[in-house]
Amino acid sequence: MASTDLRKKLQNRKYGGAAHKSLRRALDPIVQAGLAECVRCGELIAPGAWDLGHDDVNPHLHSGPEHIQCNRGAPHRNVTSRRW
Repeated sequence: MASTDLRKKLQNRKYGGAAHKSLRRALDPIVQAGLAECVRCGELIAPGAWDLGHDDVNPHLHSGPEHIQCNRGAPHRNVTSRRW
């Protein structure tokens, strides 16, 4: 299997499952009402575009609503430096 096919299969498992879609649907009215806090930074999420975040340790667990910038920038912030 090509690496692109494997990546697509893993993405579908992470984002395309019934649990992900169901939780996102349940949280959407709260986010759209402007009542949801980003689980990464604690600030309110403005109605509009948002991501359903995943746990940093176990990416199959959902952490809650996040700003797009907080969620998509997380992998780059969580890298531990090897410089001592």
